[in-house]
Amino acid sequence: MNNIEKRSKKEKESFVINFDKAVSKEKEQSIKLEYDGKTYELPATPPMWFPLEILRHADKKGNIPDDKMMLMIERLMGKGFAKKISEDNFISVDLVEKDIIEPMMKKWGFTEAEAGKK
Repeated sequence: MNNIEKRSKKEKESFVINFDKAVSKEKEQSIKLEYDGKTYELPATPPMWFPLEILRHADKKGNIPDDKMMLMIERLMGKGFAKKISEDNFISVDLVEKDIIEPMMKKWGFTEAEAGKK
């Protein structure tokens, strides 16, 4: 085996993608959401599943049904958070859209239509 073949073999053996490091960096840059004395974390960039869910559920105007939006919130912030906001009489769908969904989508670079704005 010549030097080129040895170097090529060594490079192939040592090639490692450290995805843990990339995910850790994403977690460090998370968006903080404070509610009811607790801090919830949202990813700084849309999770892989998020745009797919928008495409799946949005109508031609970009509206997403409230029940599907609630499932997306549950998936983003957990069932406990979703349950709390759904049981709080002072929280409306419009408030969630205006104060959580719209700022988050804007941070992620989505347009109003892509954000499911009604």
